Amino acid sequence: MNKEIKILIISLLIIGISGIVIFAVQKNKPVETSTPEAGNLPQQNTVNTEAIFSQIKTALGQLQSQPDNRELLITLGNMYYDLDSANTAIMYYERALKINPDDAMVLVDCGAMYRISGQADKAIDYFRKAIKLNPQLPQAYFNLGIVLHMEKGDKAGAIEAWKKYLELDPNSPIKELLNNLIQGDMGS
Repeated sequence: MNKEIKILIISLLIIGISGIVIFAVQKNKPVETSTPEAGNLPQQNTVNTEAIFSQIKTALGQLQSQPDNRELLITLGNMYYDLDSANTAIMYYERALKINPDDAMVLVDCGAMYRISGQADKAIDYFRKAIKLNPQLPQAYFNLGIVLHMEKGDKAGAIEAWKKYLELDPNSPIKELLNNLIQGDMGS
């Protein structure tokens, strides 16, 4: 198999793996009622946007009387995350991080949005800070591996991060795929 086909297969696997991990992580996120700010609504319709917009509307109403409600800010960030509205999700995550800068999971989610917004270096910084705060957080290692491999071309760093991810989550639904990437010839 030539190099271009290998790269294409690896890229498709990583995209598929990312979707599985995001789905697994998202199903555990709290969803509170809220609605969207004008001008911040994404155009994609990949999730139940009507329900999320209704939840965003409610949360924004609550946020007016509770502007420093960290859980509400995280919930808004999560909802915009689900809508792939990276810049708006980042805004709410950053506000939550001003209240508690040591929330490793919020750092991972915010880092993922920085990656989507094209800010790979900032994403890497957030994933590494999350790992420093909580070295047992598999999502941080998985996401770090994705950015290192896809945006930075650091295959060795990606493999190291994914090995740690698999060590922390040995029953991961993407275990076989990652092991194939790790053991495969990623360098050729």
